[in-house]
Amino acid sequence: MTAVEPSLAMRAQHPAQLATAIDAVAEDLPFADGQFDAAMTLFSVHQWSDVEAGLREMRRVTRGPVAVLTCDPARVRDFWLYEYAGGTATPSAKPVRPGASSATSPARTSTPPCAAPWARVPG
Repeated sequence: MTAVEPSLAMRAQHPAQLATAIDAVAEDLPFADGQFDAAMTLFSVHQWSDVEAGLREMRRVTRGPVAVLTCDPARVRDFWLYEYAGGTATPSAKPVRPGASSATSPARTSTPPCAAPWARVPG
């Protein structure tokens, strides 16, 4: 596994027992074409300066599936964990629809529905 992290402060917090985080950005990945079996990004798309370039780079360096997990910034404050996180989970940009990007080939793109409950259910 290879982690990409452009922030020096975040790389410094990266647990030592995990693979080293590479100093890079999604829009310009320092890897060869098809170098990875799969790629994923979790809640980072809102921080990219160019979403299409980041998605294009993920596809370029990956032979297999690319997974993008993001959220709707307009709904974050409705999520049950938001209050617990003290507002640190607030995205700083507009919503992104990965399936709508021209950077991805329709033949290789699918956006399966992912229902996530907005209310915590005890038990």
